[in-house]
Amino acid sequence: AGLALAPALGTKVPYDPQKDFAHIGLAVYAPYLLLVPLALPVASVQEFIGYAKKQPGKLNYGSSGTGTPNHLGGELLDILAGTRTVHVPYKGGATALVDLIGGQLQYMFSAIPQVQGHVKSGRLRALGVSGPVRSHVLPDVPTVRELGFLNLEVQGWNGFLAPKGTPREAIDRLHKETRAAIEMPDVQARAAVLREDFGKFVVAVG
Repeated sequence: AGLALAPALGTKVPYDPQKDFAHIGLAVYAPYLLLVPLALPVASVQEFIGYAKKQPGKLNYGSSGTGTPNHLGGELLDILAGTRTVHVPYKGGATALVDLIGGQLQYMFSAIPQVQGHVKSGRLRALGVSGPVRSHVLPDVPTVRELGFLNLEVQGWNGFLAPKGTPREAIDRLHKETRAAIEMPDVQARAAVLREDFGKFVVAVG
């Protein structure tokens, strides 16, 4: 997703993501969770938004750096919900998670793989999935959308690209071979593990 984020944020990069690449297909899709520490007195997205509105500028959220999906997730939440929270950038997501668990941060968006263990063990509370569907890894956590009051989507993805000008027949061949590789039994067996470790694995390329 960084391929699109950098130019969208005004960062000077030596490429145009829409014009300089031939797109082969999507490989991995990872929805994010809206997380709060157990000490925060909220149990739902709606309660969280109400709590944040009563304390403008006092709730901090962490990210793995400025311009990352978890940073922009907080900005999008503020825009859609009418809240005003404070972004605290870290040099990595792991440090931010430590502070979230410890209560130094009041909320955070994070991809499911990095936090599902903390949610299942009860160290963090997941209020909602910021994607269009629930995660099979955490099926009891509703999506923010299904709760009915925010069209909030924060997610990461990985795909396959080729340089602009790659012949169409080569793109079609790469698409076909990549899809065939992903659908191989041993890759599917690994994908079953990845589904538990890294969220949703899109096995169909295209």
